[in-house]
Amino acid sequence: SQWKAIYANNVHFIDPTQERHGIDAYILAQNNLLQRCDDIFLEPHSIALNKDVAFIEWTMGLKIQGIEFIYPGATRMTFGNHGKIIEHRDYFDFIGPTFGPVPILGNFIRWLYKRFVAWPSAYKYTIPILEFDWRGDGKNLETQINIHWGYEAQE
Repeated sequence: SQWKAIYANNVHFIDPTQERHGIDAYILAQNNLLQRCDDIFLEPHSIALNKDVAFIEWTMGLKIQGIEFIYPGATRMTFGNHGKIIEHRDYFDFIGPTFGPVPILGNFIRWLYKRFVAWPSAYKYTIPILEFDWRGDGKNLETQINIHWGYEAQE
């Protein structure tokens, strides 16, 4: 198959929805995706290569049961001594584009993103700070988790 020409037999594949080991498991994962989709596209934008590692920025579109999902993302591929891909890792937001359009659930997802993901663009770095507070006696323990962000202003 075309996959075996560029992927090593022991390829390790990871994306936000699955992890597969070996070329046969990788091919099965790709075939399962293609069978679920009415249409699919993958548009590359940028490619960077440094020794045995390549990064590819892309946009993937899937049409499943007439609904189109758009996923911007990136892939890191590591090449072995023989020139074949030994690791393929995809990075993309699966939750937002998949569940964002769903009524009720989409509103909740957008609220979560605004609450926990979005931060002011005037800041260069964000540091999530988790504070755990345990209270109670030996029988009843109450836990409170507080999340706040530390920022470093842009210069």
